[in-house]
Amino acid sequence: MAPGFCMTATSAVRCWLVGELVREDGMAQQVLGTGAVMTGVDGNVFSWMPGRTSDSYDVSLEGPKGEGHLAVTSHHSTFGPPKLDSAILTGPDGRRYDLLKHQQLPDDGAARPDTSI
Repeated sequence: MAPGFCMTATSAVRCWLVGELVREDGMAQQVLGTGAVMTGVDGNVFSWMPGRTSDSYDVSLEGPKGEGHLAVTSHHSTFGPPKLDSAILTGPDGRRYDLLKHQQLPDDGAARPDTSI
């Protein structure tokens, strides 16, 4: 887990969410390999309004197949558990995947390294 990111109760919930998503999601396992872990936090935005909070964070991941990034947005009410709004995984080859809809996203036109043999 990312040092310092999981220190508070709120961030511990985020760490748990990311960890469970990466461990249990078949698409994440196909992209990063089984046993991928969170290695860092690239960004974190927290918003609070009466009755509702929102989170947006980007985490670095590493698995047997390489490094990736996960962009997560979530919200929750004052007393409710967090609910994921989006979870977009960028794999080692730069391809992007929507983990909530279990689908690969269209190519955004960015140049990608050739990973074929």
